[in-house]
Amino acid sequence: MSVPASSTPGQSPRRFPTTRWSRLVGDPAEDRAARSAAIQGLAELYWKPVYAYLQQRWRLPVDEAADVTQAFFLWVIESDLLDRADPRRGRFRGWLKVTLKHFLFDRQRTANRQKRGGGHTIVSLQNASERAFDIPDDSRRTPDELLDTVWRAEVLQHAVRRLEAELTDEGKERTFSIFRDYFLGSEGELDYARLALRYGCKSSDVSNALMAAKKHYRTVLRRVISETVGNEDELRDEMIWFFGRESS
Repeated sequence: MSVPASSTPGQSPRRFPTTRWSRLVGDPAEDRAARSAAIQGLAELYWKPVYAYLQQRWRLPVDEAADVTQAFFLWVIESDLLDRADPRRGRFRGWLKVTLKHFLFDRQRTANRQKRGGGHTIVSLQNASERAFDIPDDSRRTPDELLDTVWRAEVLQHAVRRLEAELTDEGKERTFSIFRDYFLGSEGELDYARLALRYGCKSSDVSNALMAAKKHYRTVLRRVISETVGNEDELRDEMIWFFGRESS
């Protein structure tokens, strides 16, 4: 996916839009609701990567790993780390890794295994074992590498869910269904003729639907990733890292 330049000739530089990452470090007294929503959104996206990191490093039972993951996000909120964070110095994922290491050091040093946060919940832990069952078990990767791998998978899944919601809102349920069946289905490779028969349309309609959905998906994916960076350069670097090359 090509990333638009931050400015064009004859125009002043375009300000990178406010993201969840930047809203996290704003004045909490100024807009508590925005900060709370930003924390919730990023916790949803990063819950499983953090869980995977803990599983790889400590080999904790499912329920305990879920509790420690929850404790980490609560610890971030309760500490003054967000007040000292600076999105201009890097993407959220990098900050998260450093912060996670500080959390584990603090947890080991104090030997505090009690639940924190007064019963508040950042991410619902109902059916935690179901949420985490597909964490890859690969001892060849470091905890940092596993966090990256799981984060990438979470971003892709999150983007698919957002794509479905947006296409449904636009009355394009069939477009999403064709996209899902062709790219994400478990039936093996489906050709256009079979999809056309399934959805009562022409093969050319299938081709057009896939083209439109892919374009929409790239836009959604870029939006999801942009929520975790602070500027266009970081977004471009993250997209290159994400796909192994700059996608167009």
